[in-house]
Amino acid sequence: MRVGETVDKIANQYPDSARRGDGWFVGTITERNWVDVLDWTRCLRDPLRGSTAPEQRVRGLISYALRDFSMHPVDPDATEPQVLAVCPHHEGGALVMTDDFDIRFLTHEDLGVRRGTSIKVGPGAGHPFLEHVRFETRLDEVAVGRRRALLECSKNLRELGAVFVAEREGKPGPPPYSGPALMLHYRARGDIAAGHERVFRCAMDPELPVTLSEEQFARRYERLDLAAPDRELISYAVRDFASHPLASDFYARQSVMACTHHAGGALVLYDDGSVEFRDRMYFGLLLDEPIQVGSESSVHVLRPLVMARRRLKEARDPPETNAEK
Repeated sequence: MRVGETVDKIANQYPDSARRGDGWFVGTITERNWVDVLDWTRCLRDPLRGSTAPEQRVRGLISYALRDFSMHPVDPDATEPQVLAVCPHHEGGALVMTDDFDIRFLTHEDLGVRRGTSIKVGPGAGHPFLEHVRFETRLDEVAVGRRRALLECSKNLRELGAVFVAEREGKPGPPPYSGPALMLHYRARGDIAAGHERVFRCAMDPELPVTLSEEQFARRYERLDLAAPDRELISYAVRDFASHPLASDFYARQSVMACTHHAGGALVLYDDGSVEFRDRMYFGLLLDEPIQVGSESSVHVLRPLVMARRRLKEARDPPETNAEK
C-alpha cells in the first residue's frame, strides 16, 4: 500500500491533477516520471492484475481504489483519519490507507458490508472509506504521449552520450566543438548516420518545423554550419565547453546536455553517459517557474548548458542548386 504515499504527494504538490477525473493518478505519475510507483500498485489477489484488455488496461496497472479528490477533497481541519486508498481484494475485508499513513485491515463488519459478499467502492457503498474512493478506468492519453516522448528523448540522449563518452575516453582533452555544435559534429563526422537525424530532436520541442517532410529536414543536416548551428536542427541544450570545461578532479557527475521540453522537469545527460529525469522539486523551482539553461539559470547543472540560436529563414534555406532539385 505504498501507493498511498504517492496519492498524498500528488494531491499536495499538484492539486490540479486531482481534478482531472478518470486517469489522473496514472496520468500524473506518468507525466512526472514517477513510473517506478507502478511497481507498487498491483495486488496479487486482484483478478484484473496485469490485464492488457483495452477497457481494463488502467485497472491492470492500478489494483487499488483511490480517493476521488474532485468529489471528496481532503479536509485539513478533520479530526478523524481520511481515506487515501483501499484494496478490497482480500478475503474477509479490505486494506485501508488513511491520510496519516496508517494502514489497517477492516473486516466486512467494520465496513458495514454483509459477510461473504464482495466489497464495492464509490457512491452508495455505505462506509465513507468506501464511498470516497473509486477505481481508475481511463488512461490520460495526453500524459501517455508525453511519456512516450520522454522515453524517446531519453534514448536520444543516451545515444549521443555514448558517442561523447567514447570520444572522451579515446581522446582526452577539450572536445573539438562547444555547445550544440558538438552534437551536430557527430552527424557531420558520420558517428550519427544519415537518416537518423531524429536523435537530435525532441517531439515536445515547440520550435521544430512541422511543415517539412523527413527528406527535406534531413537535407538540412547536409549543409551544417557548425560555427552557427540552427536551433531548428537540435532540440537540446549542450554544455558550453569553452566557458565551462569539464573539471577532471570534480567529485560529482557533471552535466553535458539536457532537454527542457518535458512537463514537470528536464532530462539531464551527465559526463558518465547516464541520463536522469530531474523534476522541479529537485531543481528547487516553483511549479510555475520556467526551467532555464545558460548564465541566467538558477540551477547549477543547467547553467553551463546553451541552446543553439534560431537563424533567419534565408540563412537556414539557401537556394537549391540544380543538383539538389
